[in-house]
Amino acid sequence: MKKLAVFMCFLLIVSAISVNKVTAMTNVSNQMIGGDEARPYYIYTDSLTLSITYSGSTVQTSLFIRGKTTVNKINGTLNLYKKNGTSYNLVKQWSVSSSGNTLNTTKSYSGAKKGETYKAVFSGTVSTSSSKESISKSYVKIYG
Repeated sequence: MKKLAVFMCFLLIVSAISVNKVTAMTNVSNQMIGGDEARPYYIYTDSLTLSITYSGSTVQTSLFIRGKTTVNKINGTLNLYKKNGTSYNLVKQWSVSSSGNTLNTTKSYSGAKKGETYKAVFSGTVSTSSSKESISKSYVKIYG
């Protein structure tokens, strides 16, 4: 009887460890590895990169989009926001477009000061001859 009780305890411990391993593996597979934010899955877009750099009092916002070879048009709006307290205020807006499968642009805004936080937001469309998809990306950086 004692052997049976020890055996049952052993099975209980082994099953508990197995459940924890499965849970841990599931949690790892749901996390983004190698980056800060989750990347959405796009059908027609291979690459979407947005960044902010500072030079003197100028904020430079760089946007790079590469679509599949079937993409024939990329267009959208690139907005630059400045943080004010807990909210962001729009300071500049640019329309951007390309008649091919690649869009590469850098836009500038003067008037930045160290310690300020800026957010760039791109929202647009990647089109083929028969379909299109909406894409978006945001990036936040403190000037410091």
